[in-house]
Amino acid sequence: MKSFKWLAVLLSNLKNAKARNNLANALNQTPIQPDPNSALAYYNLGNALRDQNKLDQAIACYQTAIQIDPFFAPAYYNLGNALYDQNKLDQAIVYYETAIQLNPNKALAYAISL
Repeated sequence: MKSFKWLAVLLSNLKNAKARNNLANALNQTPIQPDPNSALAYYNLGNALRDQNKLDQAIACYQTAIQIDPFFAPAYYNLGNALYDQNKLDQAIVYYETAIQLNPNKALAYAISL
């Protein structure tokens, strides 16, 4: 497994889901292990995996991001989204609520994006 410290920066600059998906498809040829100290790297890898509907893998990435940085609200929110995609609504709500508690200024943005 290779560690790509630049992966977090690259994926965070790819706002377009199709671009993230294309990159994730290209990188599927090489096993990726994000920088083990970067919550952002795991979060962005989770986003790319969720774009590919690889929800179990995305969930694992979001959970790792939260373990690295327990105050990283976007990871909780996207973990909630992935669980919502799996129709695990009760679990999703817990993570949405945590995201809002961590970053109450984003509560409206979180609600609108659902």
